[in-house]
Amino acid sequence: MNTSGKLYARWLHSFDPYYETATEQGITRVFGTEHEWTESTPAEMRRQVEAFRRFRAAALALPVEVHVLTSEEVVHGRTGPEWTVAIRQAAYPLRDVLDVRGPADAEGHAAVTLRQDATAVSLAGVASVTLHSNIAREAGQEAARPYDALVAVGLTFDQVGHADLAARVLHAFAAQSTTVLVPDAALLVASTFAKARRVREALEVAQALTDRPEEDADTAAMIVGLAALHAAPHMNADERDEFDRFLLRRIERGESGRGDLGPAHYSFANHLRTSGRSRRAVRHYRLAAKFDPGYRERGYFWRELGSALFLERRYRWATEALQRAIDLGDDPKTQALHADALMFAGEFRSAEGEFAEYLKAHPPGQAEWRLKRHVLTTLRDSFGDSCARDPDKALALAGIAEDPRESSMRRSWLTRSAGSRGST
Repeated sequence: MNTSGKLYARWLHSFDPYYETATEQGITRVFGTEHEWTESTPAEMRRQVEAFRRFRAAALALPVEVHVLTSEEVVHGRTGPEWTVAIRQAAYPLRDVLDVRGPADAEGHAAVTLRQDATAVSLAGVASVTLHSNIAREAGQEAARPYDALVAVGLTFDQVGHADLAARVLHAFAAQSTTVLVPDAALLVASTFAKARRVREALEVAQALTDRPEEDADTAAMIVGLAALHAAPHMNADERDEFDRFLLRRIERGESGRGDLGPAHYSFANHLRTSGRSRRAVRHYRLAAKFDPGYRERGYFWRELGSALFLERRYRWATEALQRAIDLGDDPKTQALHADALMFAGEFRSAEGEFAEYLKAHPPGQAEWRLKRHVLTTLRDSFGDSCARDPDKALALAGIAEDPRESSMRRSWLTRSAGSRGST
């Protein structure tokens, strides 16, 4: 209710952070004349509720009707019918998924509204995505606008829980879009692929973006490729090999002067570490720092390198890397990782003290760290404050040959542990 005595109504999910604001105290909504309560509003809201049930159903009936509307007679040099034809032609490869139509009978269906400053997609008011035209179009890029609209359609499907369907749409059209070159949009695309666990499709889009000439394409490709990195624990062998090839191509691109070698090596190092190939990971972390010395000033970099060294049983080197991360103000949990590395390096007294300090600052603490602190008391009673460790020599003296299966199991456990140790 406002001072005029009129009532206005909008669904909360139509909130647009581009035009409206949200704070800890609440949100600010913008109401226009189209939101004024009239005699037809209840019936309209009922239709929207029915649409909500339809679009939120476990499976959408295909093809989904997508109606094309324009805010003005001519938008970006095209009339409404011309836009309908252009988007229908662009969507033709997925004609079994998207049925692109004109503005007639759009009520209750998906709608693409083209404005001079934005492209908005609404699923009958159930969910919406607005892509604002905040990037300059170079010569030849106008042809990408229909694909921008289709990317917005895909992202809207993801909003209503249809990530797999959304990934199909994005796989078909994102690489030809200009909007996806904007980092925020690329992140949304990557998130959709990750939720749908569409690793191969994400990598195909990322590779296509890498081959584009635009300055921002390489960054967008790496962001979309993050979907594969997020899905690393669930990759099959073929997907892992495909991701290897994608990241190695980025390194080759950097070596030819068409990309940044530091981030390329860093991304490959993270993938190697999370997929259990820590020895190669250490090498690529070092190459990342060589080509981009700025990594040496980032705590997370030393934490991840320390985790890889820990997995390789280079415990003293791991303690040095993790200490550097702490000195650079990394995540407080790094102190517990450092204490862990000290323990495996045989520095029992130092490890116990650091565990105690960490647990005091972070009660109740992780059960693993509390247990290790308890074990350290026993180790100090038996071996003193420190002990030179040589596992291979110990096994030899005992006449025990390590079972390769046990070694593999331990490495697998350490790799999973590293997932919580480092970040990607």
